[in-house]
This record gives sequence, structure tokens and C-alpha cells, in this order.
Amino acid sequence: MKVEHAPEANPNRGYSYVGQENVANISGYEKGVGPGTTRDIKETLDMGCPDDSLVDNLWFPEEGLPGFRSFMENFYSKAFQTELNILSALAITLGISEEHLRLLHCRAENEFRLLHYPAIPASELSDGFATRIAEHTDFDTSTMLFQDSVGGLQVEDQNQPGIFHNVESSACTDIILNIGDSLQRLTNDTFKAACHRVTYPPTVKANDDEIIPERYSIAYFAKPNRNAPLLPLTEFITDETLSAQLTIAIRYMHSQEFVPEGLHRGNTLFQSFRGLNQLSTEQLYELHAKPIQEPVKD
Repeated sequence: MKVEHAPEANPNRGYSYVGQENVANISGYEKGVGPGTTRDIKETLDMGCPDDSLVDNLWFPEEGLPGFRSFMENFYSKAFQTELNILSALAITLGISEEHLRLLHCRAENEFRLLHYPAIPASELSDGFATRIAEHTDFDTSTMLFQDSVGGLQVEDQNQPGIFHNVESSACTDIILNIGDSLQRLTNDTFKAACHRVTYPPTVKANDDEIIPERYSIAYFAKPNRNAPLLPLTEFITDETLSAQLTIAIRYMHSQEFVPEGLHRGNTLFQSFRGLNQLSTEQLYELHAKPIQEPVKD
């Protein structure tokens, strides 16, 4: 296949077969317990901004799937405009700089994913070694998710860790908006990233002989610019909440021999932190406060 995803985790472009990506590899890391072993039963097609100067998209030949590329690029453009509108609404609601929040995301360096979960006997998911997608949070600022009506998406209750609630859509045009790790960082943990997973639909039990129908979804991952500093916004920093967590994280990642899969030393995000580990906390906040001189794309 001409559009197959590279064996390594990044760049995230092209087709990934069932079993190629297992989100449990980062789920354990997020919870501080090491990589998990649960396999994801899904296949995906990933793409990014058509104008990305760093990473090219991988497309099927036009004669094999006519109109697909133009349709997806148009969808991506509309999703980006929706992202900017959401950021503006969020900034106005929180009383923070709308311009600054948009500038942190102005390069449209996002990811767009088509997901297919093949039909599978419910019994194959009962041993805990396989699932449709393991529990995780997204690295981005927010995720716009479109899904069919099969069901199975669940979000963790932030007041009761370990308790998951079903999230269903009445139509495939519904947009489910998830908060990601980057927004949690920007708001100094005021907003928590949504831990979610895809498992059995509500009508199916673990040991049923029933076949779980195939499931389709689309995820648009709205991410900060690659060069954007992800220190908490100044509006969320007080004497009580002043935090050097990012400084600690930068220095930790820079010093460790082990870097979790998906955030290896060749990763652009990881490389953007190089050199910052020598700055003091005060210097890092000063850097974050500087305006970013880049125009917002229309």
C-alpha cells in the first residue's frame, strides 16, 4: 500500500493496520505505571495540514479514490475554522486574551484521523488483553470527535476515577469536544484532560457471544503550534497555583534515557524543548508572555 504509516510513531501520517498502534503504550505512562499490554482492535488513516512545511500527507492515487483528497482537505479547513471559533469562545468565556490563544494555534499543525473498528465477538475483549482503544487522554488542546451510533465510547468520571460513562451521539454530525493535555497545561490544571476509551456498546456484555458491529469515527486533534510554549497562561497563575511543573517535565524528559513511545527524541515536540532545560522558571514564564508574531490563517 502506497499510503502505509511508517513503522515509527511519528510523523503520524498514512494508514495503520489493526495492531500497529496500541494506545496502552502511553496510557500506562500517563498514570505513572509504565506501558500497558492491551491491544487496540482498530485501523486508522491519519493526515495533517495540507500546507504543513514539515510533514507531507500520504494520499491514495486520485484515479483509485477520486475526490477523496479534495474532500478531506476541505473538511480539514472547515474543522480548523471551527477550532478557531471554539478558541475565541473559550477565551471570551474565561476572560483571557483571545488573540494570544488563537496565535498559539494559528499554524493549523493539527492531525485528522479516520478510524474503523472491525466487527469482533464480544468474548474476544473479555480477557482485558484487547479492546477497541485503550483508555487515554489526548496530547492536544481539544479533540473534535464525530462518531456513528454503534456506541462504546466512554469518558472517565473526574470525580470518581475508574468509573466510566457512556457517550452517545444522536447523529453522525454531532461534535463531541474533549479537553486535551495541552489545555490542561495552559489552564494550570483548572480544566482536566478527558480520559476516554472505546469498548463494548452499552447493550453488549463482556461474555456475550454477540458480535459487536463495526464502528466508525473521525477525530480532529486541535494542537498548539509546534513552537508554542505550553506554560500556564498568566491568568491562571497566582501565588497559590504558581507551578514549575513544565520546567520539571522538560528537565526530566531531557535527562532521561527512556522516553515513552510517541514522544521519542526525534519527535518535533520533544526537540522543541531542547535548550529550555537551562532556563529558570522566571525566564520560562517571561518567554511564555511574549507575543507570537504570526498571522492567523483565514
